[in-house]
Amino acid sequence: MDFGGPAQGEQLNITFFGRTQVGKTSLVSMLKQSKTLAFASINDVAIPEETEDLNFLSSGLALMVERALKTADIAVIVIEPYGGMSNFENQIIKTCKSSSVPIIICINKSDMLKGDWSPKTPYSNKIFVSATTGKGLEELQEEILAIFGSMANSKKIIGDLISPSDLVLHVPSVKKFASHQSSLIPRQQMLKEAIEADAYSLIVKQSQLKRAFSELARAPRLVITDSEIFENVAGLVPADVPLTSYDILNSGYKGLLEISIESLPTISKISSDDKIFIENGCVSHQQCDGTGEDKIASLIQRFTNTEPKFEYGTGNEFPSDLSQYSLILHCDSCLISEKETLFRREEAISSKVPLISYSVLKAYFNGTLTRALSVFPTLRTQFSFEKIAL
Repeated sequence: MDFGGPAQGEQLNITFFGRTQVGKTSLVSMLKQSKTLAFASINDVAIPEETEDLNFLSSGLALMVERALKTADIAVIVIEPYGGMSNFENQIIKTCKSSSVPIIICINKSDMLKGDWSPKTPYSNKIFVSATTGKGLEELQEEILAIFGSMANSKKIIGDLISPSDLVLHVPSVKKFASHQSSLIPRQQMLKEAIEADAYSLIVKQSQLKRAFSELARAPRLVITDSEIFENVAGLVPADVPLTSYDILNSGYKGLLEISIESLPTISKISSDDKIFIENGCVSHQQCDGTGEDKIASLIQRFTNTEPKFEYGTGNEFPSDLSQYSLILHCDSCLISEKETLFRREEAISSKVPLISYSVLKAYFNGTLTRALSVFPTLRTQFSFEKIAL
């Protein structure tokens, strides 16, 4: 489903804030049954076979509110009739406004209202609903979709790297292209950006690549391929043609590329006494792009010749205390919003814990990182890597 808002697959966090027993969970459960909205999870529980655009979360506990405020893309503040607005709700509104987070005031249990009543708040965006009768839920859905559609992301994955009439050559892994839903999301966005830039896109299989180059009238502005076939593709692409991977581009788009490269020296210092956290953003393991957590852990063990302790997280699972870890290995956030990803990055930085994305780790181990960074000349000249024999 395409509302014309943020990039497809970026789960926006629609966070419901409210005091105990105001009906946050009931409202979220009602929205779960809506055919108007598509979402990835309800309270972090995966819903298979649904499109992944909206991620509904409920936050009422004091310990949860601070984090939820940092990652909320839309804040729905739930209150009861006659209860009005307390310091709790007013502080959330103040924080959201300072962070430019859109706010919806939701008065639940409106079926209990007698006569005319409205909460005393200068905020005009108020919706009266009832999770019991369903009253007002359609209006709430429409308001969420209206906000979602207006949240166009000005950042691009490849849009700033290409110009009108440029040729972008895509060389996807046939296996990944056919079987992994989440891995298609960045590719779809890149194709969309090429269209918007009035550039040309050509998709070829690795077996067609040599012939494609011989028949092209001019060299591509950019060649993009998958990590697992990168080395083979690199042997067929002239050295003066920029070549990178979908994962490296997505890592840069989500803000993980620079911190990943800066964290690489940590790998040589890993010991068996260390504890490493491995995060996979896919809520369902079946959506992963073939780079499972066990495979990442195995690569670390093989390269470092150590046996560190590994802990794992999926979806919205991310530790509140990172100080216990020596390293964080994070997926490339195909299914995690930029805001959530940047929150995790900043948490790692403030905790002084190195963080490396899967794509950078794999390219580093395979000796392909320097070539993959050809589209990021500043990073490429700042860091130099030699091929690593595994």
